[in-house]
Amino acid sequence: MESVFKYIFAMIVGAMFILFFVGFGKNIISSSEKMDAVVLVAGFDDYLFTLTANEMAKDDQNFGVQTALNFKEGTISSGKNKPTNTNRIVYAPKTLSGTKITTRAIRWAFPYDIDSFFYITNAKYKYVIVYDDSSKDFVNELAESINRTFEIRTYEKSKIASAAPALGRGWTDMSRVTFLMIGDSDISAADKTKIKTAIPKAKFVFAKGLGNEEEPENQWAYGSIEFDGEEGDSYYIGNAMLLGAMYAENKANYDFNFKRAMDRLAAVSMIYDGKIQKLSSAASGCNYNIMAGAFTSLANAAKEAKEGAMDAAKLNSMVSAVESMDETNSRGLDCTAVF
Repeated sequence: MESVFKYIFAMIVGAMFILFFVGFGKNIISSSEKMDAVVLVAGFDDYLFTLTANEMAKDDQNFGVQTALNFKEGTISSGKNKPTNTNRIVYAPKTLSGTKITTRAIRWAFPYDIDSFFYITNAKYKYVIVYDDSSKDFVNELAESINRTFEIRTYEKSKIASAAPALGRGWTDMSRVTFLMIGDSDISAADKTKIKTAIPKAKFVFAKGLGNEEEPENQWAYGSIEFDGEEGDSYYIGNAMLLGAMYAENKANYDFNFKRAMDRLAAVSMIYDGKIQKLSSAASGCNYNIMAGAFTSLANAAKEAKEGAMDAAKLNSMVSAVESMDETNSRGLDCTAVF
């Protein structure tokens, strides 16, 4: 009888050991997976830097456990941890909750390479670009150029309201569905109501091109942005910024990144200003004087934009100056191009 009790006791002790080590192993795995998010936040800028080698890039991160990443202008944090500053230009929801995130990157140039923009999201967020007759060709070209990386749906404006119920049935558990409307006019109030009824988490952003309408390839190269329900226009220069309006949490997040981009533009322009001065003194017979002052002027305009002094007229002036600079750099120097 005593041996039976010893046997039972041994089984109980053995089971306790097994449960202890299984639990210990699970805790180690869980801690490791949670630590991935903490490590990502701590080395966030370094992580994003790994995506800057190519003009366009994509990376998926699987934390294995529920993780909350919090984004605010210039900072990122994990859960309740202290925010970490970031110097990167990041468009993301205020909070991303889930086990995975997807980070995409596009290099922004104006007219020379300035910096990479980063778009961070997860499967709980969907993005749709809506076009009208004036923007159809532009949106089709945009989608074709980015969809291997971004996987964005496009719809014609006249059909999006009727398509909304079917989209809504497939997106019932989404945190948000953002519709970027690109065109000469906004979607009607009636269609907006139909979309909101079918997709309660729908958000609308409107983009209007300010380029030359007689040159369709340039009409949408830059323009104004309106965030539905928020006052005041924002502005975009190039596709990278235009996409940023779709991924940004709100106007404040978008405008913060616009100003940061203008700061980078000013800094890089002054580097080129120093370069052209050295080239002018070193290369005899080269007509670098034709670009004298151009980089300083662009840097000053960017600094003004950073301080909030931006409107449609100033944006047009800045773009015209850059187009002239780009043309001169390509053909008018009689020597090696500056950029």
